[in-house]
Amino acid sequence: MCDVLTLMAVLCAVAAACCFAAGVLAQHRAVRTTVPIGALGWRAMADVVRAPGWLGGVGIGVVGSGLHIVALALAPVAIVQPIGVLGFVLIVVLGWGSVDARTRNAVLAVCAGVGGFVILAAGSQVAQEIPVWQAQLLVGLAVVVALRARGGCTRLSASAAVVSGLGSTVVHVAAGYWGTTAGLLLGAQAMGLLVTGGWLLQRAYAGGPATVAIGTTTIVDPVTAVTVTLLLGTALPSASTLAAQVVLALVAAAGVRALAVPDSHPQTTRDRDAVAA
Repeated sequence: MCDVLTLMAVLCAVAAACCFAAGVLAQHRAVRTTVPIGALGWRAMADVVRAPGWLGGVGIGVVGSGLHIVALALAPVAIVQPIGVLGFVLIVVLGWGSVDARTRNAVLAVCAGVGGFVILAAGSQVAQEIPVWQAQLLVGLAVVVALRARGGCTRLSASAAVVSGLGSTVVHVAAGYWGTTAGLLLGAQAMGLLVTGGWLLQRAYAGGPATVAIGTTTIVDPVTAVTVTLLLGTALPSASTLAAQVVLALVAAAGVRALAVPDSHPQTTRDRDAVAA
């Protein structure tokens, strides 16, 4: 029964990644055409939210978020969260239109790294209940990161990823306390963190290209969530399995890096300056 639930979680996570990719492209396009680069404040956001493309992207994103939450309720974070990397692959392919040999190799590296990592995680993860007080510490850490979020596209994306990664972990913890007051509290806090992470990502969209924003998020988000669950709520796998997972994670990260800043698709001077800010 556990294997069936894990498979269902993986399928939901893959579907969520597809929705995430489509939603990101729509939102990024709307943000960049509505406001000047790097200028997304509260007033500018009021103009963005009236754009049909942005609203459509949000709708798709909501569907993806629902699927992601279902996946987190069915399987450990270390299995579900890395699958989101596949959404970045779709963003690159859909956003560029044409794909060269270097890009294909990078896509293969991402898929092989993530796929291998998830397979090993599914076979080795032994879930342990995370106490409510530890989840509250994660919420507090996420709030601090959100309040201190500054800088250009890359820095804002990293902050968004940490907040969202911690939020996903809290979602998984809340599922373990389903039907209790603690579960309701944790669920509300998790939704707040996910919304906050989304807002920080919108600010990152205004500061640079989608590939840089999502490339950074793709790496930092699962690393945050998996690290937290390994430290707090999951029994460590064997040394050999852990070493293999580290290697696979590095392979996927190298692929993401190559896709985020490719030689064949250089950034414009305007985008490059914004990312460096």
